[in-house]
Amino acid sequence: MPFPPVTFNGHTFLPSQANNFYIFPAVGMAIYATRARRVTDVMFIEAARAVADQVLETQRQQGLLYPLQSNILETEIKTAARVPRLAFDAGHAQVDRPAMRRSSSAPMSTSRIIAPSPDRLPPDRLPPPGRRGLPLPPVP
Repeated sequence: MPFPPVTFNGHTFLPSQANNFYIFPAVGMAIYATRARRVTDVMFIEAARAVADQVLETQRQQGLLYPLQSNILETEIKTAARVPRLAFDAGHAQVDRPAMRRSSSAPMSTSRIIAPSPDRLPPDRLPPPGRRGLPLPPVP
């Protein structure tokens, strides 16, 4: 959490921070998975709704507008899983629509998602000191 909790009138609030990392990586995963020819506003709106749907009522009562940053990978996966349907329905996807798995309501596979970690990268792929984020591996 970027800011400490704030107590006002006996109620504790947890300040949120808006950032592109909730939406853009998720939409990017969905576009990559579907090889969508077009990226539409509707895709971004659905991603925003998917993020908002992941904020629990107890978190809303504490003033949170976004899911906790500590769960960002889970948030991204759940958000990304809701966008491909729009690419398929609009005819923008360049791959066949996968069959729904019995264990999931989402057609997007999570089998190739790797949690980023600096200790998994060779030294020549690490970002320079002071640079935030990790380099992306080349796309095969």
